[in-house]
Amino acid sequence: MRTLILISLFLAACSPVTDATTTSTAVTETTSSTATTTATQPTAEPTAPQSIPSTTLPDPRSWYLVSVTASLPDGLSDRLETIDGVDAVSTASVGTLNLLRAVDADGSVVDDAPTGFTIPLEAQSYDPPGRSGLVPLDVEQMLAGLEPGQAILSTTSAKIRNLGVGGELTLDDATTLVVIGVVADEWVGDAEVVVSTEDAQALGVTNERYSVVRFAGSRTDLERDANALVDASVRVRSRDEVDVFRHADAVASQLAVKARYGEFAYRPRRGDAIEIDPAWVDANILHEHIPLLGGITCHKDFVTMLRDVMTTLEAAGHANVIDVGAYKGCWNPRFIRSRTDLSHHAWGIAADINFGNDLDGAGSPADSTLVEAMSASNILSGHLWTDPGPGHFEWFPPSR
Repeated sequence: MRTLILISLFLAACSPVTDATTTSTAVTETTSSTATTTATQPTAEPTAPQSIPSTTLPDPRSWYLVSVTASLPDGLSDRLETIDGVDAVSTASVGTLNLLRAVDADGSVVDDAPTGFTIPLEAQSYDPPGRSGLVPLDVEQMLAGLEPGQAILSTTSAKIRNLGVGGELTLDDATTLVVIGVVADEWVGDAEVVVSTEDAQALGVTNERYSVVRFAGSRTDLERDANALVDASVRVRSRDEVDVFRHADAVASQLAVKARYGEFAYRPRRGDAIEIDPAWVDANILHEHIPLLGGITCHKDFVTMLRDVMTTLEAAGHANVIDVGAYKGCWNPRFIRSRTDLSHHAWGIAADINFGNDLDGAGSPADSTLVEAMSASNILSGHLWTDPGPGHFEWFPPSR
């Protein structure tokens, strides 16, 4: 269920529904909690078979997402446990792993970043690792048994990688992670890869981004009590409000973006800038003149979406909602300012339109006609975010 309110909330993922059956291989192999996967038998098709089925949460009404922009305040995850009515807290740390190479269980190379580049993967780690009561028992056991040197992939990540159980990920620091299982995206917050708490510390996956809380009360009560603990704006979402419990509740997950618009290799440059593999840029970034905005440079599919919106607005006599002088661009390969998360501008799927203009009057970034036309094409406005970004419009996946 989705309303316009959810434009300002969280939704993350356009990943496909996973198989309706559970392959016993992944469960048997991961619940043993062994340090290696030498007993793992490779499958003929590694990308799909080892998935845990995607269903509803065990008790969805009692679980809530707690998050804050950028990072949880120090100590908040521990203090959440002191709230009357809270009987379980699972906190996720998030970071980026830079992939150099991946091989499948047979030793065949399935990923090999160009020389000088790496492939960014969003990684998560959980405390406590098993997430007891939040996920199905099979997934709980898999997470609880995750050891250093091992990794779990989400279903969509496995499909993007063409990788399954027994595969290996080699990172830019020469760390190798062996894949011990693949689970539905929603059970791991749309992460691309899940690592052990020990590896998370060693690999820099240490930014506490969100907690998932089991609470015997209402969302409003939990939000009030959580905000009383810290000097920050704490957001609480119920299961009815989001498709996936994860951080960054106003934008698409990196996993969802890759599934829709493709994956690139990159390398950091000065400041927030990055350089993207030129082959990906040549295949995906397009410059074109479109109605109302003029020349734009975006992902080729996003160009089509913007062209359709602007053509519709112009044909309906609403050209006045666009201030062409306040168009500030689309493709901009960089990190989010002062962060290590990749901006969606790096994919060319976010456009700054009527940027910097007043929220009222001609050329407003919050003009209802403009916002509704964009939303109809799954391009949502940042002016409704909890941390508002007026004039920023980016792709947002439709609800599952």
